[in-house]
Amino acid sequence: MRQAAGLPVEVKTLARGLCLFDPLAAVPTSRLAESDWSGSIERIERMLFENSKVTLSEGIDELVIVPDGWLWYVPFELLPVASSRPGDDEAAGGRMLRDTCRIRYAPTRSLAVMPFEAQRPGPVGVHVGRMLRSEKPADAEAVLAHVTAAIDRVTPLAPGGPLPIPVAAAVCETLAIFAELTGDGPVASWPLVPLGAGKGAVSFGDWLAPPLKRPQRILLPGLQTSMASGLETPPVRPGEDVFLAVTDLLAAGGRTAVVSRWRTGGKTCVDLMTEFLRESTAAEPATAAEAWQRAVDLVLAEEPDAAREPRVKVSPEAPLTRPLHPFLWAGYMLVDCGQDRSSPEPAAAAVGQPPALPPAPVPPAIANPQAGP
Repeated sequence: MRQAAGLPVEVKTLARGLCLFDPLAAVPTSRLAESDWSGSIERIERMLFENSKVTLSEGIDELVIVPDGWLWYVPFELLPVASSRPGDDEAAGGRMLRDTCRIRYAPTRSLAVMPFEAQRPGPVGVHVGRMLRSEKPADAEAVLAHVTAAIDRVTPLAPGGPLPIPVAAAVCETLAIFAELTGDGPVASWPLVPLGAGKGAVSFGDWLAPPLKRPQRILLPGLQTSMASGLETPPVRPGEDVFLAVTDLLAAGGRTAVVSRWRTGGKTCVDLMTEFLRESTAAEPATAAEAWQRAVDLVLAEEPDAAREPRVKVSPEAPLTRPLHPFLWAGYMLVDCGQDRSSPEPAAAAVGQPPALPPAPVPPAIANPQAGP
Protein backbone atom coordinates (compact mmCIF):
# COMPACT_ATOMS: atom_id res chain seq x y z
CA MET A 1 0.00 0.00 0.00
CA ARG A 2 1.07 3.58 -0.58
CA GLN A 3 1.45 6.14 2.22
CA ALA A 4 2.03 3.31 4.71
CA ALA A 5 3.83 5.68 7.08
CA GLY A 6 0.57 7.56 7.66
CA LEU A 7 -1.49 4.48 8.51
CA PRO A 8 -0.81 4.38 12.30
CA VAL A 9 -2.01 7.97 12.66
CA GLU A 10 -5.19 7.26 10.71
CA VAL A 11 -5.97 4.07 12.64
CA LYS A 12 -5.56 5.93 15.94
CA THR A 13 -7.78 8.72 14.61
CA LEU A 14 -10.35 6.10 13.64
CA ALA A 15 -10.26 4.69 17.18
CA ARG A 16 -11.00 8.12 18.61
CA GLY A 17 -13.76 8.63 16.04
CA LEU A 18 -15.33 5.37 17.23
CA CYS A 19 -15.26 6.75 20.80
CA LEU A 20 -12.63 4.30 22.01
CA PHE A 21 -10.92 6.08 24.86
CA ASP A 22 -11.55 4.18 28.08
CA PRO A 23 -12.04 0.39 27.86
CA LEU A 24 -14.46 0.43 30.82
CA ALA A 25 -16.37 3.73 30.84
CA ALA A 26 -19.80 4.24 29.29
CA VAL A 27 -19.88 6.58 26.29
CA PRO A 28 -22.46 9.41 26.30
CA THR A 29 -24.83 9.26 23.34
CA SER A 30 -24.02 12.93 22.69
CA ARG A 31 -20.43 11.91 22.06
CA LEU A 32 -21.53 9.11 19.74
CA ALA A 33 -23.68 11.58 17.80
CA GLU A 34 -20.82 14.06 17.44
CA SER A 35 -18.14 11.48 16.62
CA ASP A 36 -16.52 11.54 13.20
CA TRP A 37 -15.22 8.14 12.17
CA SER A 38 -16.17 8.36 8.51
CA GLY A 39 -13.37 10.75 7.58
CA SER A 40 -10.60 8.52 8.87
CA ILE A 41 -12.08 5.32 7.43
CA GLU A 42 -12.36 7.03 4.04
CA ARG A 43 -8.71 8.07 4.18
CA ILE A 44 -7.72 4.51 5.09
CA GLU A 45 -9.72 3.22 2.12
CA ARG A 46 -7.87 5.60 -0.18
CA MET A 47 -4.52 4.52 1.24
CA LEU A 48 -5.36 0.89 0.53
CA PHE A 49 -6.94 1.25 -2.89
CA GLU A 50 -5.42 4.40 -4.38
CA ASN A 51 -4.78 3.79 -8.08
CA SER A 52 -6.12 0.25 -7.70
CA LYS A 53 -8.15 -1.39 -10.45
CA VAL A 54 -10.34 -3.08 -7.83
CA THR A 55 -13.95 -1.90 -7.63
CA LEU A 56 -15.32 -2.84 -4.23
CA SER A 57 -18.89 -2.01 -5.14
CA GLU A 58 -19.35 -4.76 -7.73
CA GLY A 59 -18.34 -8.28 -8.68
CA ILE A 60 -17.47 -9.56 -5.19
CA ASP A 61 -19.73 -12.01 -3.35
CA GLU A 62 -17.35 -12.85 -0.52
CA LEU A 63 -14.16 -11.06 0.45
CA VAL A 64 -11.44 -12.60 2.63
CA ILE A 65 -9.25 -10.06 4.42
CA VAL A 66 -5.73 -11.08 5.45
CA PRO A 67 -4.68 -8.09 7.58
CA ASP A 68 -1.16 -7.07 8.49
CA GLY A 69 0.09 -4.94 11.37
CA TRP A 70 -2.12 -1.95 12.14
CA LEU A 71 -4.81 -3.23 9.78
CA TRP A 72 -5.85 -5.85 12.36
CA TYR A 73 -7.52 -2.97 14.21
CA VAL A 74 -9.46 -1.68 11.19
CA PRO A 75 -13.09 -2.81 10.80
CA PHE A 76 -13.01 -3.31 7.04
CA GLU A 77 -16.80 -3.58 7.12
CA LEU A 78 -16.90 0.21 7.46
CA LEU A 79 -14.81 0.98 4.38
CA PRO A 80 -16.68 3.07 1.81
CA VAL A 81 -16.93 1.15 -1.43
CA ALA A 82 -15.87 4.19 -3.44
CA SER A 83 -12.28 4.34 -4.63
CA SER A 84 -10.11 7.22 -5.71
CA ARG A 85 -11.33 6.93 -9.28
CA PRO A 86 -13.58 9.77 -10.46
CA GLY A 87 -17.27 9.04 -10.34
CA ASP A 88 -17.11 6.15 -7.89
CA ASP A 89 -18.37 8.25 -4.98
CA GLU A 90 -21.62 8.91 -6.79
CA ALA A 91 -21.98 5.30 -7.96
CA ALA A 92 -21.41 3.87 -4.49
CA GLY A 93 -24.15 5.97 -2.92
CA GLY A 94 -22.48 6.07 0.50
CA ARG A 95 -22.52 2.29 0.97
CA MET A 96 -20.10 0.47 3.21
CA LEU A 97 -18.18 -2.64 2.22
CA ARG A 98 -20.41 -4.83 4.42
CA ASP A 99 -23.39 -3.69 2.33
CA THR A 100 -21.92 -5.12 -0.87
CA CYS A 101 -20.45 -8.52 0.04
CA ARG A 102 -19.85 -11.09 2.75
CA ILE A 103 -16.64 -10.48 4.72
CA ARG A 104 -14.41 -12.75 6.74
CA TYR A 105 -10.84 -12.51 7.97
CA ALA A 106 -7.94 -14.97 7.94
CA PRO A 107 -4.58 -14.65 9.73
CA THR A 108 -2.70 -16.03 6.69
CA ARG A 109 -3.50 -16.71 3.05
CA SER A 110 -3.02 -20.44 3.61
CA LEU A 111 -5.86 -20.43 6.15
CA ALA A 112 -8.28 -18.53 3.91
CA VAL A 113 -9.71 -21.62 2.18
CA MET A 114 -9.29 -25.00 3.87
CA PRO A 115 -10.69 -28.46 3.06
CA PHE A 116 -14.07 -28.87 4.70
CA GLU A 117 -16.01 -31.91 5.85
CA ALA A 118 -19.41 -31.45 7.44
CA GLN A 119 -19.68 -32.83 10.98
CA ARG A 120 -22.64 -34.02 12.98
CA PRO A 121 -24.07 -31.25 15.17
CA GLY A 122 -22.62 -31.33 18.67
CA PRO A 123 -23.01 -29.51 21.99
CA VAL A 124 -22.87 -25.72 22.14
CA GLY A 125 -20.91 -24.87 25.27
CA VAL A 126 -21.84 -21.49 26.73
CA HIS A 127 -20.11 -19.79 29.64
CA VAL A 128 -21.61 -16.54 30.90
CA GLY A 129 -19.53 -14.52 33.31
CA ARG A 130 -19.14 -10.79 33.75
CA MET A 131 -18.87 -8.90 30.51
CA LEU A 132 -18.81 -5.68 32.52
CA ARG A 133 -17.55 -5.22 36.04
CA SER A 134 -20.85 -3.61 37.08
CA GLU A 135 -22.90 -6.67 36.09
CA LYS A 136 -24.65 -8.80 38.68
CA PRO A 137 -25.25 -12.58 38.72
CA ALA A 138 -28.84 -12.00 37.59
CA ASP A 139 -27.55 -10.37 34.38
CA ALA A 140 -25.51 -13.46 33.53
CA GLU A 141 -28.47 -15.72 34.27
CA ALA A 142 -30.65 -13.68 31.91
CA VAL A 143 -28.11 -13.94 29.08
CA LEU A 144 -27.77 -17.71 29.55
CA ALA A 145 -31.56 -18.13 29.58
CA HIS A 146 -31.88 -16.07 26.39
CA VAL A 147 -29.22 -18.05 24.52
CA THR A 148 -30.53 -21.40 25.78
CA ALA A 149 -34.06 -20.58 24.60
CA ALA A 150 -32.86 -19.53 21.15
CA ILE A 151 -30.23 -22.20 20.40
CA ASP A 152 -30.48 -26.00 20.41
CA ARG A 153 -28.03 -28.24 22.26
CA VAL A 154 -26.74 -25.57 24.67
CA THR A 155 -24.58 -26.94 27.48
CA PRO A 156 -23.91 -24.38 30.25
CA LEU A 157 -20.28 -24.31 31.38
CA ALA A 158 -20.32 -23.51 35.07
CA PRO A 159 -18.62 -24.66 38.28
CA GLY A 160 -20.33 -27.72 39.72
CA GLY A 161 -21.34 -29.15 36.35
CA PRO A 162 -21.07 -32.84 35.45
CA LEU A 163 -17.65 -32.22 33.87
CA PRO A 164 -14.87 -29.83 34.86
CA ILE A 165 -15.10 -26.65 32.79
CA PRO A 166 -11.84 -27.25 30.85
CA VAL A 167 -12.97 -30.74 29.83
CA ALA A 168 -16.49 -29.66 28.88
CA ALA A 169 -15.17 -26.71 26.86
CA ALA A 170 -12.73 -28.91 24.95
CA VAL A 171 -15.35 -31.46 23.82
CA CYS A 172 -18.10 -29.08 22.63
CA GLU A 173 -18.54 -28.48 18.92
CA THR A 174 -19.12 -24.77 19.55
CA LEU A 175 -17.80 -22.67 22.41
CA ALA A 176 -19.16 -19.23 23.37
CA ILE A 177 -17.60 -17.27 26.23
CA PHE A 178 -19.62 -14.26 27.40
CA ALA A 179 -17.04 -12.76 29.76
CA GLU A 180 -14.48 -9.98 29.74
CA LEU A 181 -11.17 -11.42 28.56
CA THR A 182 -8.20 -9.12 29.01
CA GLY A 183 -4.67 -9.48 30.20
CA ASP A 184 -1.23 -7.98 30.40
CA GLY A 185 1.84 -9.51 28.87
CA PRO A 186 1.95 -12.20 26.16
CA VAL A 187 -1.34 -13.32 24.61
CA ALA A 188 -0.55 -16.89 25.72
CA SER A 189 -1.15 -15.78 29.32
CA TRP A 190 -4.52 -14.12 28.62
CA PRO A 191 -7.65 -15.83 29.99
CA LEU A 192 -9.77 -17.76 27.50
CA VAL A 193 -12.18 -19.92 29.52
CA PRO A 194 -12.89 -18.56 33.03
CA LEU A 195 -13.17 -21.25 35.71
CA GLY A 196 -15.28 -19.27 38.16
CA ALA A 197 -14.78 -16.51 40.71
CA GLY A 198 -11.30 -16.66 42.16
CA LYS A 199 -10.41 -19.87 40.30
CA GLY A 200 -8.41 -18.45 37.42
CA ALA A 201 -8.93 -19.45 33.80
CA VAL A 202 -7.79 -21.66 30.99
CA SER A 203 -5.37 -19.40 29.13
CA PHE A 204 -4.74 -19.14 25.40
CA GLY A 205 -1.48 -20.98 25.99
CA ASP A 206 -3.28 -23.78 27.83
CA TRP A 207 -5.81 -24.07 25.01
CA LEU A 208 -3.07 -24.32 22.40
CA ALA A 209 -1.34 -27.19 24.20
CA PRO A 210 -2.00 -30.77 22.94
CA PRO A 211 -4.32 -32.46 22.29
CA LEU A 212 -6.34 -30.67 19.62
CA LYS A 213 -9.61 -29.29 20.95
CA ARG A 214 -12.96 -30.22 19.41
CA PRO A 215 -14.69 -26.80 19.14
CA GLN A 216 -14.99 -25.79 15.50
CA ARG A 217 -16.47 -22.40 16.41
CA ILE A 218 -15.23 -20.19 19.23
CA LEU A 219 -17.02 -16.95 20.13
CA LEU A 220 -15.19 -14.46 22.35
CA PRO A 221 -17.33 -11.29 22.37
CA GLY A 222 -15.61 -10.04 25.53
CA LEU A 223 -12.03 -9.97 24.24
CA GLN A 224 -10.25 -6.69 24.90
CA THR A 225 -7.37 -5.78 22.59
CA SER A 226 -5.31 -2.60 22.61
CA MET A 227 -7.97 -1.06 20.33
CA ALA A 228 -10.28 -0.91 23.37
CA SER A 229 -8.27 1.97 24.84
CA GLY A 230 -7.93 3.79 21.54
CA LEU A 231 -4.46 2.35 20.83
CA GLU A 232 -3.00 4.63 23.46
CA THR A 233 -0.38 1.95 24.14
CA PRO A 234 -0.21 -0.37 21.13
CA PRO A 235 1.89 -3.54 21.25
CA VAL A 236 5.53 -3.37 20.22
CA ARG A 237 4.38 -5.17 17.08
CA PRO A 238 1.02 -3.52 16.30
CA GLY A 239 -1.72 -6.03 15.54
CA GLU A 240 0.13 -8.86 17.25
CA ASP A 241 -2.43 -9.16 20.05
CA VAL A 242 -5.28 -9.82 17.60
CA PHE A 243 -3.20 -11.96 15.25
CA LEU A 244 -1.90 -14.26 17.98
CA ALA A 245 -5.30 -14.64 19.65
CA VAL A 246 -7.11 -15.75 16.49
CA THR A 247 -4.21 -17.88 15.26
CA ASP A 248 -4.11 -19.75 18.58
CA LEU A 249 -7.82 -20.53 18.29
CA LEU A 250 -7.40 -21.97 14.80
CA ALA A 251 -4.16 -23.80 15.59
CA ALA A 252 -5.87 -25.56 18.51
CA GLY A 253 -8.44 -27.10 16.15
CA GLY A 254 -10.97 -24.37 15.39
CA ARG A 255 -12.23 -23.35 11.96
CA THR A 256 -14.24 -20.28 12.88
CA ALA A 257 -13.80 -17.58 15.51
CA VAL A 258 -15.77 -14.45 16.33
CA VAL A 259 -13.68 -12.14 18.50
CA SER A 260 -14.06 -8.55 19.62
CA ARG A 261 -11.44 -5.87 19.23
CA TRP A 262 -13.20 -3.97 22.00
CA ARG A 263 -15.84 -5.22 24.42
CA THR A 264 -19.27 -3.58 24.70
CA GLY A 265 -21.59 -6.31 26.00
CA GLY A 266 -25.28 -5.49 26.19
CA LYS A 267 -28.19 -6.29 23.90
CA THR A 268 -26.37 -5.74 20.62
CA CYS A 269 -23.60 -8.14 21.61
CA VAL A 270 -25.96 -10.87 22.81
CA ASP A 271 -28.22 -10.56 19.77
CA LEU A 272 -25.30 -10.75 17.33
CA MET A 273 -23.87 -13.85 18.95
CA THR A 274 -27.28 -15.51 19.29
CA GLU A 275 -28.26 -14.93 15.66
CA PHE A 276 -24.87 -16.15 14.45
CA LEU A 277 -25.15 -19.31 16.55
CA ARG A 278 -28.72 -19.90 15.36
CA GLU A 279 -27.66 -19.80 11.71
CA SER A 280 -24.34 -21.63 11.98
CA THR A 281 -25.46 -24.49 14.26
CA ALA A 282 -28.74 -25.31 12.49
CA ALA A 283 -29.41 -28.74 11.00
CA GLU A 284 -28.51 -27.28 7.60
CA PRO A 285 -26.09 -24.55 8.65
CA ALA A 286 -25.19 -21.50 6.66
CA THR A 287 -21.54 -20.77 6.02
CA ALA A 288 -19.89 -18.67 8.69
CA ALA A 289 -19.75 -15.61 6.42
CA GLU A 290 -23.43 -15.97 5.50
CA ALA A 291 -24.43 -16.46 9.14
CA TRP A 292 -22.48 -13.42 10.31
CA GLN A 293 -23.77 -11.17 7.54
CA ARG A 294 -27.34 -12.12 8.37
CA ALA A 295 -26.77 -11.58 12.10
CA VAL A 296 -25.47 -8.07 11.53
CA ASP A 297 -28.27 -7.30 9.07
CA LEU A 298 -30.91 -8.32 11.62
CA VAL A 299 -29.37 -6.35 14.47
CA LEU A 300 -28.90 -3.19 12.40
CA ALA A 301 -32.54 -3.36 11.28
CA GLU A 302 -33.80 -3.16 14.88
CA GLU A 303 -34.48 -0.03 16.89
CA PRO A 304 -31.69 0.53 19.43
CA ASP A 305 -32.50 0.15 23.12
CA ALA A 306 -30.09 2.33 25.08
CA ALA A 307 -31.38 1.02 28.40
CA ARG A 308 -29.94 -2.40 27.50
CA GLU A 309 -26.55 -1.13 26.33
CA PRO A 310 -24.39 -0.72 29.45
CA ARG A 311 -21.50 0.86 27.53
CA VAL A 312 -23.81 3.71 26.47
CA LYS A 313 -24.91 6.62 28.67
CA VAL A 314 -27.98 8.41 27.36
CA SER A 315 -27.73 12.18 26.98
CA PRO A 316 -31.10 13.99 27.09
CA GLU A 317 -30.36 15.91 23.91
CA ALA A 318 -29.08 12.91 21.94
CA PRO A 319 -31.14 9.68 22.05
CA LEU A 320 -29.65 6.48 20.63
CA THR A 321 -31.18 6.13 17.17
CA ARG A 322 -30.72 4.26 13.92
CA PRO A 323 -28.41 3.74 12.17
CA LEU A 324 -26.69 2.02 15.07
CA HIS A 325 -23.31 3.58 15.82
CA PRO A 326 -20.37 1.32 14.84
CA PHE A 327 -19.09 1.53 18.42
CA LEU A 328 -21.72 -1.10 19.29
CA TRP A 329 -21.29 -3.54 16.39
CA ALA A 330 -18.15 -2.95 14.29
CA GLY A 331 -15.67 -4.24 16.85
CA TYR A 332 -16.43 -7.89 16.08
CA MET A 333 -14.30 -9.83 13.62
CA LEU A 334 -15.31 -13.08 11.90
CA VAL A 335 -12.22 -15.23 11.33
CA ASP A 336 -12.95 -18.30 9.22
CA CYS A 337 -11.13 -20.94 7.17
CA GLY A 338 -13.83 -21.14 4.53
CA GLN A 339 -15.31 -24.25 2.99
CA ASP A 340 -13.36 -25.78 0.12
CA ARG A 341 -15.88 -28.19 -1.37
CA SER A 342 -13.81 -29.11 -4.43
CA SER A 343 -15.10 -32.14 -6.29
CA PRO A 344 -13.25 -35.44 -5.70
CA GLU A 345 -10.99 -36.90 -8.36
CA PRO A 346 -13.08 -38.19 -11.30
CA ALA A 347 -13.30 -41.91 -11.97
CA ALA A 348 -10.94 -43.38 -14.57
CA ALA A 349 -12.21 -42.77 -18.07
CA ALA A 350 -12.87 -45.55 -20.56
CA VAL A 351 -9.98 -46.52 -22.85
CA GLY A 352 -9.60 -43.96 -25.54
CA GLN A 353 -11.75 -41.42 -23.72
CA PRO A 354 -10.17 -38.33 -22.11
CA PRO A 355 -11.06 -37.93 -18.42
CA ALA A 356 -13.86 -35.53 -17.66
CA LEU A 357 -12.72 -32.45 -15.81
CA PRO A 358 -14.73 -31.39 -12.75
CA PRO A 359 -15.98 -27.83 -12.71
CA ALA A 360 -13.49 -25.54 -11.03
CA PRO A 361 -14.75 -24.12 -7.74
CA VAL A 362 -15.12 -20.35 -7.63
CA PRO A 363 -12.84 -19.10 -4.86
CA PRO A 364 -13.65 -16.05 -2.78
CA ALA A 365 -11.71 -12.88 -3.40
CA ILE A 366 -8.72 -12.61 -1.08
CA ALA A 367 -7.35 -9.22 -0.13
CA ASN A 368 -3.94 -9.09 1.51
CA PRO A 369 -3.45 -5.42 2.39
CA GLN A 370 -0.02 -4.62 3.73
CA ALA A 371 0.54 -2.15 6.54
CA GLY A 372 4.10 -1.45 5.50
CA PRO A 373 6.45 -1.73 2.58
